[in-house]
Amino acid sequence: MRRLDRMPFGMHKGQLLSEIPADYVEWLLSLDHIRNPLRGVVEQELELRAEEAARAIDACPDVQIADELIGAGVRALAKKYHPDIGGTNQQMQDVNATAAWLRAGLRRLAS
Repeated sequence: MRRLDRMPFGMHKGQLLSEIPADYVEWLLSLDHIRNPLRGVVEQELELRAEEAARAIDACPDVQIADELIGAGVRALAKKYHPDIGGTNQQMQDVNATAAWLRAGLRRLAS
């Protein structure tokens, strides 16, 4: 039997499953009519992506540098989304909430 490695239908027809955006792959699994072998291959692809992400996290060389990167990102986004510069309160709250979420994840990884 031939291994299913390309999307057989839809907007990503013919693309390698490894090249399809994660949100689309996750959406595929939410569809009731997707059956094996495609369902199994999609589940394997998501598992591979999760393992790859975990390896990337484990490879983070320095928590302090990662925290500084988050801070630099917040400062850069504040220049774009701060209410005094034309952004909205909600946009700035979203930036800060996302930074807090990233820092919390970083603390969990460091412990």
